[in-house]
Amino acid sequence: MVATFQSVLRARLDQPYVVAEFGARWGTWATRAVAFLRRRRPELAYRMHMAEAYRPACEAIEVVARLNGFVNYTVECGRASGESLRRWLADQGHVDLIDFDIEGGEHAALREAAELLEEKVYRITVATHQPAGTQLHEQTKGFLLSRGHQQSRHAPFSSAPTACALPGEAAVGGFSSPRRRT
Repeated sequence: MVATFQSVLRARLDQPYVVAEFGARWGTWATRAVAFLRRRRPELAYRMHMAEAYRPACEAIEVVARLNGFVNYTVECGRASGESLRRWLADQGHVDLIDFDIEGGEHAALREAAELLEEKVYRITVATHQPAGTQLHEQTKGFLLSRGHQQSRHAPFSSAPTACALPGEAAVGGFSSPRRRT
């Protein structure tokens, strides 16, 4: 949640706020970010991109967007991967926030698109849905930290550097890119 707020609060006036969600379900994080943006910084333009493998969820994204008056968005209905991430990032000048929750494919996608992520993305949030200490969770977290990303706190006033997750699971959390901190 903190990474979402930070990405909105530091968005620049001279460019649109760009948010992407790979493994979007119904676009929970992208739509929350843009809703906060419209409330806090209504003068800013925005672009949302949401990728989701499950067709009924893609249709739900369209409903959520329509109900909330979102107009500047794209929906990619298909399994998110490093390749689809690279392809989308190649067309972006910058990205304020990108969220990953692609059912175990997070580490591979991040590795495959690492240089573009570092060049273009300000904040990254990741959910592995694996218990803390498991291989996927630790690999993903370790990979981001090894490349210079800084882990952020999930909630204000919390010292816990992780995001919310289901009982028994842990999310990797939010990270800021080593090249895009200003």
